[in-house]
Amino acid sequence: MKVNLSILLITAILVGCNPNMHPSNISQKAQIASPVLASVSTAPSFDPNKYNTAFYPTILDAAKGIANPFLLQQGFFKLSGLTVNDTNLLYNGNTFHVTQQYWNPAKDPSKAFHDYTVKADSYGKYNLHNISNIWPRSCPNALYDSTTKTFNATVDCVGFGSRLLAAVGDGSANNNAYLELLNTLKQNHTTISSSKGYVSTAYSFSVALPTLPTDAKKGWSYVAGNIDFTAIDEYNHTKNAKVNGYNGIKKGGFAKSLSGDILVFGNGPGTKYNGHFMVIDHAPKLLDADGLRYYYPNASTAEITKVLDLYNMYAINVIDDSGLEAHFDDSRHQTSGIGHGTVLISTTKTDDMPTGIVTKAKTKDTSINIRLVSENKSTSMFALSVGRYK
Repeated sequence: MKVNLSILLITAILVGCNPNMHPSNISQKAQIASPVLASVSTAPSFDPNKYNTAFYPTILDAAKGIANPFLLQQGFFKLSGLTVNDTNLLYNGNTFHVTQQYWNPAKDPSKAFHDYTVKADSYGKYNLHNISNIWPRSCPNALYDSTTKTFNATVDCVGFGSRLLAAVGDGSANNNAYLELLNTLKQNHTTISSSKGYVSTAYSFSVALPTLPTDAKKGWSYVAGNIDFTAIDEYNHTKNAKVNGYNGIKKGGFAKSLSGDILVFGNGPGTKYNGHFMVIDHAPKLLDADGLRYYYPNASTAEITKVLDLYNMYAINVIDDSGLEAHFDDSRHQTSGIGHGTVLISTTKTDDMPTGIVTKAKTKDTSINIRLVSENKSTSMFALSVGRYK
């Protein structure tokens, strides 16, 4: 999802009749408890004046801190003394506005940066005095405007992801998650990546993680993942002929993923979108037949058994920027943008290596369709990977 492409604006939509809320579907699903935590959580501290400039000790803290006003407005977070009135947050005698639109830069370069970023010459308005080393040209627009008391997010998944990674640690090159990742990739030069100050693509994140060390005690490390090595190497060289040979590896052990890890998949050039970036909010939950049936209440026992015979199936809570009700148990009922939901990951039985993802399914679905990492097809997923920063 490059920021030098045009913007696909998914505007706020009020849902009048959700087909998943048919009484028969409610009664079926209510019989099975959610396999993972998907209920209301206590919000982090709420301080609008520090929203733009705060640094956080971990990726999860940053994800929750930046998502905080939007998750409060959606009712997923609760905070004592704060009430929600439509798109307004009422707290300590003040009214704060919340507005967001999932903007995916796509076809019109002339509109690519329209509200997706805030330019450096406007940093004073947003009190962004401490980020010029990280974002020398512009900053992804998930920011608070103190003049209008408005929390705004007009970004996509990687705009949100880059904004939160840049808020982990401090502003120095050796203690900032965003800068450390870019510098490592630049030094190794074995895959494509963005330059400092630019938002990278989900594809670039997904293929970069498998090139990282697997046992780093500090900084970035690769937790688990699956890649189409040949397709990635070939495609990388169509984007940058001078990049070295790709050196990513496949790796099992997905169950070792932790809250705060990033989960990313990247697609080939023949797909409409190039992937998706998420932050894991809860360690993976291995599903049994009842757990999988929670997400597929109309699937037959034979279908569920078939899938569980082939794969380990995990449910993972994530924080991300995506479409309206983009995932299972999604918090985005009225608008697209930053929110919380659950996705499913399939892994191999032998070494627990990720093989595919289900981002959402319809309640009426009887088949469990997993989008798999495939071999040498431009319309395939090229990488599905998990990375960790500490």
